[in-house]
Amino acid sequence: MANQHKSLFDWIEKEANARGVTHEEFRQVLQRLLNNQVLAPDFGPEIEKNIYRLYMSVKDLIDDYLAVAGLSIVNHTNPNAVIVYPPNTDAPGLKYEASGYEHDAFPMRRKVRVHERSFILLARHLFEQKVMQAEVEADGCITVSIEEFTLRYTTLFKRDIRSLADLGDNLSILKRLRIAEYKRSELNHDTILRITPIVQHFTFEQAFKVLEELEAKTNEEK
Repeated sequence: MANQHKSLFDWIEKEANARGVTHEEFRQVLQRLLNNQVLAPDFGPEIEKNIYRLYMSVKDLIDDYLAVAGLSIVNHTNPNAVIVYPPNTDAPGLKYEASGYEHDAFPMRRKVRVHERSFILLARHLFEQKVMQAEVEADGCITVSIEEFTLRYTTLFKRDIRSLADLGDNLSILKRLRIAEYKRSELNHDTILRITPIVQHFTFEQAFKVLEELEAKTNEEK
């Protein structure tokens, strides 16, 4: 089995070299995808744009190599994002032809904790609300203050976000998946979350619709 794996990688490396991608560059793409699980060239650092270009040069080779480990890759568009999914994951863009169905669900569900999933759902909920209110930046992102995010979290999930050990550590899932980034407001220096349209690739519509209904019910009870 090990020899078969080595032979496969040798063949893939040879094919990559023929396309002008070196051994180190190929490994760099693999490492980035396995460590971060997301390549988002429009919302990541400059190096991510370069790695994305390398990936597109050897897309089929990377996909085939990771498929041996049972991993799937979806190359989303609008916005561009390459996302790696672990085995047996139902996720946006994944198709299960053998079982005869397609199902959109929550990607990386075996990798994130319960409250992290709720952060991602809330980010999508707030994103859709800002879009409806036409409060969208030129690159498709929206911004909310940390205060607003934590207040909405407490209201919807009945849990004080400040009770979590470290807010920054717990929100880091949003940064790693390129769903959001932190920045200081130029007006009052408060910390704000800048939520990217990448969040649309990590939740399905039915999930954040439930949050809308829950929030509406909560407001009626006030």
